[in-house]
Amino acid sequence: MSDLPNPLESFLNHPPDEPAPAHVREAILQRTAAEIVKRRRSLRWQPLALAAGWAASIVLAFHLGGWWFAASPELPGPSVAAPTQVEPKPNPTTPDPAPPTPLRDPVALEWKAFDERGPERSKLYVEAGRRYLALNQDVGNAIRCYAQAFQDSSPLDLQTLEEDDPILMAFKLSRFQKEIRRATP
Repeated sequence: MSDLPNPLESFLNHPPDEPAPAHVREAILQRTAAEIVKRRRSLRWQPLALAAGWAASIVLAFHLGGWWFAASPELPGPSVAAPTQVEPKPNPTTPDPAPPTPLRDPVALEWKAFDERGPERSKLYVEAGRRYLALNQDVGNAIRCYAQAFQDSSPLDLQTLEEDDPILMAFKLSRFQKEIRRATP
């Protein structure tokens, strides 16, 4: 160590015999309380700063990564005219084909599923969820429909299909894992 006297060492080697005077204790209490209030004030903003940083990173990711999801531009080059098709003239002896059936509204499908009983109910809820995603990109309503579909579905409904979207696959996987846990003693 150094040859210079250290005030802390001398204090620790020879502590005072009597307690500190009241005015010294009061001053220490005031300084300690002020420091605690400062720390509490600084900690108050940490959750807000964390949320702001998280939101900024999401916005930045979508801004910079938006090109990934955008439609690919057409390559420059000579333009080729599309071949024209000659429409056949309608034959007066053949009847007009039936008009194509319009896509059903997902809300109407959901209400029909609500009124339905039996295995058809879960199929209607799944179809309503698919329509919510396909027509409106409405993830919240699709999740609600999928949750309703799997409340009283059979294990046969848990097979994943090619036309299943990722949210539906996640629901099927979750339900399948629950079925396995129930079956395992």
